Amino acid sequence: MTAAHGSRATLAPVLRQEKEKKYMLPVDNLKLRDVEKGFMSSKHIFALFNTEQRNVYKDYRQLELACETQEEVDSWKASFLRAGVYPERVGELFFQLTSDLEVTGREEKCPKQCGAGG
Repeated sequence: MTAAHGSRATLAPVLRQEKEKKYMLPVDNLKLRDVEKGFMSSKHIFALFNTEQRNVYKDYRQLELACETQEEVDSWKASFLRAGVYPERVGELFFQLTSDLEVTGREEKCPKQCGAGG
């Protein structure tokens, strides 16, 4: 991964030598999303997409990446996070987790507050 001019970050394929680099992928406005496995698929798949509905690569609206193991996917996702490419639903997941914690907290306090339980 390399940084380009100004605040624009780019992602380069990891190759043996810098001169072998074939394509630079601008990461501005990119997000990650999980892709469901196909019926007979053993691959773990995730996708990159542009939040402004632009093509990510050539004529592709999203670029799907497949790995053999979940550990490989996690490693790639961690690399994308370091490059500033975040999951699609970070805010939604945070809200859901926060709501779940609030509900759990109320359920634990309710027996004491309601006079029930032991």
